[in-house]
Amino acid sequence: MERGGSRQNSSPAYDSLMIYFMSGTGNSYRASQWVAEEADGMGIPSKVIPIDAARPSEELTGGQRQLLGLFAPAHGFCAPWGMVKFALRLPRGRGAHAFVGIPRGGVKAGPLFIPGLEGAAAYILALILWLKGYLPRGVRGIDMPVSWLALHPGFSVASAKAIEADTRPHVVSFARCVLGGGTHFGWQSLLALALGVALLPITFLYVAMGRFFLAKLFFTNRKCNGCGLCARSCPFGAIRMVGRKSPRPYWRFRCESCMRCMAFCPQRAIEASHPWAVAMNLSAMIPLGVWVNQWLAATLGFIIPGFLVWDSLLDYPFRLACFFFGYMAFWFMARNSIIRTIFTYTTPTFLYRMYREPSTRLSDLARK
Repeated sequence: MERGGSRQNSSPAYDSLMIYFMSGTGNSYRASQWVAEEADGMGIPSKVIPIDAARPSEELTGGQRQLLGLFAPAHGFCAPWGMVKFALRLPRGRGAHAFVGIPRGGVKAGPLFIPGLEGAAAYILALILWLKGYLPRGVRGIDMPVSWLALHPGFSVASAKAIEADTRPHVVSFARCVLGGGTHFGWQSLLALALGVALLPITFLYVAMGRFFLAKLFFTNRKCNGCGLCARSCPFGAIRMVGRKSPRPYWRFRCESCMRCMAFCPQRAIEASHPWAVAMNLSAMIPLGVWVNQWLAATLGFIIPGFLVWDSLLDYPFRLACFFFGYMAFWFMARNSIIRTIFTYTTPTFLYRMYREPSTRLSDLARK
């Protein structure tokens, strides 16, 4: 969507603003719009584009008069893998200025607004931009309503709007600074970076294993009518409809757990099975690498060099295989109405309030 300014400055710092966003429930999109509105008021034409509809090689000029922004939620105290790959595919920046916004899980508890933690997410994207030849001018963690619907209920519309009203002035202040040609690396982002470095083991486990595990927890309850909206609107093409007479969605490893499918399903038919998460996790904890290495050591009569390395090399594909075949069995079992009912009422997601950013429509997020 292209926007034009209304309150013209005499000499804007930039000729245009290009924002690419990744958003499941609408938080990143809404924060992007706030920045774009500020650009409008400063006389800087802007475009806000979802990454699955972007053509950066055509849209980015690479000149220093065009400002680039990246917006994506924090996943595992890191930028989502989908946004990382997008940033790596950007054309060379040739000194163009850029900034990063990371919506993180903010919480409202009574009158208190509790900030989320983006970890190193913003700086990881800023580092990629710098390596691609861009000049990062600022990073900002943005406290939007926490929206991990597979784990907990979403906020009510009133609470979501209250959190947004609290955080928007900070986003506006950040936008005005960067759009005006300044830099913004506040102490909050540096603190988040320090905590992100401390949490790097969790980030590594999420990128290497956790996101694949989370992708294999979804199923549909009896309300699913096979409309296929979730598959058509998935920004990563991670859902495909399987079955001729009564098609149902099947989640693939490329799922980034953005929660768009759960948030926008018109039937409220999508669940995430907590008991199945426990079952898959227990199966993946089988120490296959230890058993194989012990057997080889006993057979060969000596301890294999690099024992722990070989353990990891064996365990990693084994765990991915557990997730893949375990989910395949889970999906086929869920086609049976009785078993599907059992799965539905043994996970709390069927009780959860679904959340999506109150002012955002699915058409705002989908491919244009």
